[in-house]
Amino acid sequence: MRRGLLVLATATLVLAGCTNDIAGQAGKPAGGTPSASVDANLLGSGNFPIKPMTPLGTAGAPLTGALIDARRMADYVVGPWDVDPQMVIPGQARAVVIPDAAALGTILPAAVSNTVTAHHLIYGFASDRQDPNQWRLANSVLRFPDAAAAAAAADDLSAAVTKLSSTPNRAVPIPGHPDARATIYTYGLTPSADAPVTMYSFTQHGPYVVSQLVYAPQQDGAVAAVAATLDAQLPRIDQFVPTDPAQFPTLAMDPTGLLSHTMSAPTYPDPPGARPSDAKIGSYLPRAALHFQDDPVATAPLLDAAGLQEMTYNQTVIYRVKDAAAATKLVNDLADLMARIEVSAHPVNAVDFLPGSRCVQSEVDPTLTNGSIFYCFAALNNSVISVHDADATGARQETAAQYKMLLAP
Repeated sequence: MRRGLLVLATATLVLAGCTNDIAGQAGKPAGGTPSASVDANLLGSGNFPIKPMTPLGTAGAPLTGALIDARRMADYVVGPWDVDPQMVIPGQARAVVIPDAAALGTILPAAVSNTVTAHHLIYGFASDRQDPNQWRLANSVLRFPDAAAAAAAADDLSAAVTKLSSTPNRAVPIPGHPDARATIYTYGLTPSADAPVTMYSFTQHGPYVVSQLVYAPQQDGAVAAVAATLDAQLPRIDQFVPTDPAQFPTLAMDPTGLLSHTMSAPTYPDPPGARPSDAKIGSYLPRAALHFQDDPVATAPLLDAAGLQEMTYNQTVIYRVKDAAAATKLVNDLADLMARIEVSAHPVNAVDFLPGSRCVQSEVDPTLTNGSIFYCFAALNNSVISVHDADATGARQETAAQYKMLLAP
């Protein structure tokens, strides 16, 4: 990130169809009858599951409902690329749904993140990226019960940062945002205007704490990064209508039925449900889908053109778009993008007996036996399947299995 940061034009990254909720009632998702050129019986799905989950119903537990609302809020969290279009390389965490202090600890030091427990953090969401020059920006929005709790949390988060080093860390003003509690963390080094810095910033905004973590080559750049992020984030979070926590148990886990038809991670040899659940598993609105992309700036216009309505995230990713023609085009667009942006990537054989599918191999480390990642894409009506796997056969079988799962009632 450089001085004079520009917020990327909103029109470029705001995808069509953004609303406060994923509309629709639970039911059979986009899928249906396969193309006449596809015989699903010929698709080799290996040991991957092909049956959908039972209907998911409502959250039931308050924490489950909180996670649903956190994933909905992700649509209103500014990605670092919104601040600087070069800030696209996934950071240490990429995208984080935050149910508690432990999850916040993937973005902030534990000694800092643990302070939110006393203020009854409801949930949060964070987006973490770097640029080619190793700048890093992690932007988080944390929801608390009310403005007073958020203000106290911001104070304690900021105070905890000052205790990270024996050398006093310095409070730094953020232009245009006098309420920002920003601190330069010096690692015990003598501060210098031209030395690399880590900056933590916490700003209370209604019931939210908006937090930035910035690694920068000098202080002015870090200040500019925080200011630009707050300029974009504060008005965007004002557009979000949070759910009353009393209603969390009543929230639908799968309003459209698409999530239950999205493949869960195989647990064999462990029984189903034996492994911890991932808070990121769920449904996302269009703009939130960008937090999960390898290159959100390049992917945004592709999803926009396809008329993305919903993305479901689990072992596989499903995009529900405006129609079958858009789905077919998105398969090719995503495969072409992977071939262009991934390391030493090139097209490879598609999924057998699945016309229109595309697969791409990225040689992350060609010197290793298993140094590749395989990406496969396929369409079924207005749904697009996205799979990645370290094994070529596994990627194709997983795609085939997901196709069969979308066909199931």
